[in-house]
Amino acid sequence: MTDCIRRRWRTLPPWTRVLLVVAIGGFLEGTGAHALDLARHGLGAYSSFAPPLQVFFSALVVLAPWSPSCCCTHARRASCSAPW
Repeated sequence: MTDCIRRRWRTLPPWTRVLLVVAIGGFLEGTGAHALDLARHGLGAYSSFAPPLQVFFSALVVLAPWSPSCCCTHARRASCSAPW
């Protein structure tokens, strides 16, 4: 970690840190669940849903881990330029 990320993390209230860790953990758990469904049942894992939802649930394997990484990247850029 760089110094500006550590400095930004230390300035956050404890409840915010807990919320971020839980949210990122939830995204990662969801990724694992969707990846496991696809590994066990293939592309027909969500065949009981409408086709748009099948595509969405399958895409969550990529989108779920991408969301926290985008948030962390954005937070890193914001924290390095923040005056506090």
